[in-house]
Amino acid sequence: MANKIINGFNCRYEISGDNNAKETILFLNGIASPIESWNNMVPYYTDDYRILRLDYRGQWFSEVTPPPYSFLNHADDIKTFLDEMNCSKTHIISTSLGGEIAMHLAIKHPEKVQSLTVIASVSEIDKIMIRQVDRWKFAAQKAVDMLDANPESKHAEILKEIGHNFLDNAIPEMYGNRFVKDSYEIIQARDKVFRETATRNFYQGHVYLCDMFYKLEKEERLTEHLHKIQCPSLIIAGGKDILKPPFYSETIAKNIPNAELVIFPDAGHAVAVEKCRLIANLAKGIIDKTAK
Repeated sequence: MANKIINGFNCRYEISGDNNAKETILFLNGIASPIESWNNMVPYYTDDYRILRLDYRGQWFSEVTPPPYSFLNHADDIKTFLDEMNCSKTHIISTSLGGEIAMHLAIKHPEKVQSLTVIASVSEIDKIMIRQVDRWKFAAQKAVDMLDANPESKHAEILKEIGHNFLDNAIPEMYGNRFVKDSYEIIQARDKVFRETATRNFYQGHVYLCDMFYKLEKEERLTEHLHKIQCPSLIIAGGKDILKPPFYSETIAKNIPNAELVIFPDAGHAVAVEKCRLIANLAKGIIDKTAK
C-alpha cells in the first residue's frame, strides 16, 4: 500500500500484478468497501495485467476532505490518479458506488476507459432507495455523534460495538440467502474488519458519500447520458439484490450501446463477492476483446 496526494486529498492506493504489462485494470470499490474487498478477484489477473486499486476521497483509509462531494469530482479524482500512475487508458471493474463513479468517468473522460464492467450499480435512484441508504447514513452519523460525545479513551471499545452493529444492519441488503448459509465465515471475517479497523473518519466519510449518492436522483442522474459511453461494457446484477434490484442494471444495459447484461439469479447485492470467479472470467472476456 502507498499514499499520494491526488487533487488535494491523501489517497491510499495499491499497484500490483505485472507492472510491465500492456494492459491495466482499475478496480473501483463499493461505498463501504476498501481496496481489500477485491482480494479474492485480483489473483485472476495478476499474471497478465497491471492492477490498480484505491480508496476514494472520503473512503476508508484515504483522506476525508470537507463536503460537498460529487460524482463528477470523484471522476476527476480517478482521472488524475490514472495520470499520476502513467496510465493512458484502463479497463475498469467496478461495483455499486464504484460502478456509478466509473460510468461518470466513462462519460466525462472517455479517453481513459478502454472497457467497463459495472456490477450491482444504478444510473438513477428512487425514493425507496433513498430511504434504504438513509438507514446507512444515519447509522454512520450516529457513530460519529457517539464518538464525539465520549472521551477518546473509550473510543476503541465504542468502535468495536459500532462496527459490528453497522455491518449487521447492512447484511440483509448485501447478500443472498444461499451465500449467507454456505459462506457465513466470509461475513464473520468482514465483521471483524469493521470492529477492528473502522474509525471515526470512516463513518464521517460514509455520511459524505451517502450525500453524494443522493445526487443520482436529480443533479447527477446518469440514465439520459449513458448513450455517450462508447467502450465495450459488461453490466452484471444479482437477481436477489434488494438494495439495487436488477431492473437498474437492465436500464443501464439498455442505454449503453451494445452493452452485455448478465444476471445471477441467486445472488444479492454483493454479487462481486458471491460470484467472484464467474465474474472474473466474464470481465476478462470483455477485457481481452478490447486489448490493444
